[in-house]
Amino acid sequence: MGLKPGLDVLDLACGTGIISCELARFVAPGRVVGLDGCQAFIQRAGDREEALNLANLSFRCGDIYEPDLPADSFDFVYARFVFQHLEKSVRALRSIKRLLKPGGLVCVVDVDDDWLGLYPPLSEFLSFTSAARKGQKENGGDRNVGQKLVGYMHEAGLREVRADIQVITSFDLGLKKFLQLTTLFKREQISRQRKERTKEELARLRVCAEDGSAWGAAGIFVVTGRKDD
Repeated sequence: MGLKPGLDVLDLACGTGIISCELARFVAPGRVVGLDGCQAFIQRAGDREEALNLANLSFRCGDIYEPDLPADSFDFVYARFVFQHLEKSVRALRSIKRLLKPGGLVCVVDVDDDWLGLYPPLSEFLSFTSAARKGQKENGGDRNVGQKLVGYMHEAGLREVRADIQVITSFDLGLKKFLQLTTLFKREQISRQRKERTKEELARLRVCAEDGSAWGAAGIFVVTGRKDD
């Protein structure tokens, strides 16, 4: 992805800072800034940074659309699993472009449920993922954002746009862990009225995981774009 020591990096929607810390170790003596909209996450991230004594790492709370950061200040911006939550993806990318130094690179990693499958198809899995997709859309997000990121980057004025897809399967992780990873966050998107049905569907999936009668795969989109020199 072009990361190397000495670069200045922004970890966008950094959460509790786990990835930010790894980035700081890798790019030192370059600096890393972690930005997130949740103050509680930023507090935990700051505690993590202090425990690890990473002098080139700092965290701040801020808005992805209007971050209080100077223009042309980062060589690399990393955004992992955040665009699926955004209602205005192009606006966010334009904001990122402003923060990049000339020639700087943005890397967006995100999901696309069109690239998620369980085989043989189980009606419970299809019903559950459909309900989660609907719930996230109602909350302003998009479970199919992965395939749209190339177009969004072009619209935001980035160049050298490229998409790669990393495939993970239940053969890599084990079916039980694969199902945990691909259903855990989705549960939060399910409407309250549907909770009981969701419990039944997930129970059926647990049985499936135990008897080894199925396998699954998911595609993770890694999309990069560059700011003009």
